[in-house]
Amino acid sequence: MKAVPGLIFSIALIFASPTALSAETLIEMGRLGAAVAFVDSGTVCGYQDTKGTAIQVSSIKIEHNQAVHLRFNSDLQTNYTPDQWIALKASIAVSIDGGKTFKPLKASDQLQLTLKDPSNYWNLRTLSIKFADKFPKSGIIVKVTAKDTLQDVDGNSLAEDYLTPLLFRGMSLKLQSEEYITAGDPIQFVADQEGTVLLTQYLPADGTLEEYKEKSIRIVEVDKSRSGQLLTIETSEILPGNYRLIAWEGEDIPIGISVSPHIREDQVTFENYESGNDKITITGLHAGDKIHIYDDVYKPSQGWIEELYTIVVPVDQTSVIVQQFELDTTGQLVFLLEREGLLVSLPSILTHKDILIGDPR
Repeated sequence: MKAVPGLIFSIALIFASPTALSAETLIEMGRLGAAVAFVDSGTVCGYQDTKGTAIQVSSIKIEHNQAVHLRFNSDLQTNYTPDQWIALKASIAVSIDGGKTFKPLKASDQLQLTLKDPSNYWNLRTLSIKFADKFPKSGIIVKVTAKDTLQDVDGNSLAEDYLTPLLFRGMSLKLQSEEYITAGDPIQFVADQEGTVLLTQYLPADGTLEEYKEKSIRIVEVDKSRSGQLLTIETSEILPGNYRLIAWEGEDIPIGISVSPHIREDQVTFENYESGNDKITITGLHAGDKIHIYDDVYKPSQGWIEELYTIVVPVDQTSVIVQQFELDTTGQLVFLLEREGLLVSLPSILTHKDILIGDPR
């Protein structure tokens, strides 16, 4: 259970100066989950040794009109001290006036470096910037200053400041039903502008709108009269599973149909003691829920390699406490929830704090 402080990824662009992304360009160049905009710079992402080579952004992923994921051409180093993390955040700025002025990230904006996330292929080699507020309609430009604050595992950094193209806000979706529903219950949502909304499990890197339509379970065309109105997708004939409600050229929302809800970060409390009497508390559960805890080692052909512990929530209880193994000084664990009559949840990869607290005894 070794520490892997965050990291996330995308795939396909480099711009020396701000360039607006039109709807036509986005469709032609491809997208991921309709929440993602790509523009190919001609740079090929390689997995070769990059020692002595400046790192470069190879692609951008836009997510939920509220996050930008910058994928690089080599593995980023993730072993940051708190001071280095503050310096990294300070090296990133945002413009909402087309690049005329740039302002630093807000205290409520978040950075993340995720080494792996098997539920999303794109979460590799990426610096993720999650904004507290959604993009303004005028769009944003993100600048990463060429300092040694961001480096790959070989110690390489940016040769010059990096500017994204102008990233526009697409269709927003507001889910009126729950994120996790039982098969037969309707999915209800509101779209804030015209466009196409799809319910699908199809998430290729370069899928076109027509390919998405061919692979989608349901398609909703939103015209001017339906924009801002409550829209419904019936699920009585849809198989259980994890889906995405996708606004083409906008955001997307995960939908679980007869699937156990994933464990949220605010449900888990880690207590990491010097004595080794460590404790993990998981709340917000149902009696009979089965929690699987894994080490964070993942292999595509085998899945999560080492299951560390499984615990069942007792009758009349809504929480469990795990005290059967020691936590590292810092690290990540993987949690899966299995609820009676439902499919197992998507994995939640959670990092426990990089601190040790005194023995409670």
